[in-house]
Amino acid sequence: MILALALCGIGVAGCATRPSDSEAERAVAEMIKASFKTRGQATIDRLSQDDAQALCSKHAGELPKGMSDGIEKCNRRPSAIRAPESS
Repeated sequence: MILALALCGIGVAGCATRPSDSEAERAVAEMIKASFKTRGQATIDRLSQDDAQALCSKHAGELPKGMSDGIEKCNRRPSAIRAPESS
């Protein structure tokens, strides 16, 4: 009986002390990078976000007013468009 109560207490304490969202996101990113296998043109650099992707992730799709226009203009510049490398 005492053992069952102790195990229940440990279980409840474990649920109450979960990692923060940023810690969990960092752990997931590290796990994905560690398990990534390069295949053909899919290299590890695909996991890195550019500035526009990072802003969209940070704001969960709800960008502050005017920010989306700035991102679109920046990404439409000819220097922002890269031709694929030939292999």
